[in-house]
Amino acid sequence: MGLLAEEGTEIEPGDQIMALADPFGALLEAAQRAGTVRADARLDEVMALVAATGHGAVAGGWSDDLRRRTVELVKDALRPR
Repeated sequence: MGLLAEEGTEIEPGDQIMALADPFGALLEAAQRAGTVRADARLDEVMALVAATGHGAVAGGWSDDLRRRTVELVKDALRPR
């Protein structure tokens, strides 16, 4: 987001994230039905994780290794117990 602002492109991240709510919701429901995502994971929680992780990676200039490890932790947190 900061990189886009530096280039003069204005975006409203809340709008962009909310545009993904329906597709993410459908994916979440399908994954829960398949038993690959924990049943108590809520869409707003998953959206918050995706948004925060993406923003952190961009704003923090995370290395490839840190991004990979962080995604693995998020995926592990969503797995059924």
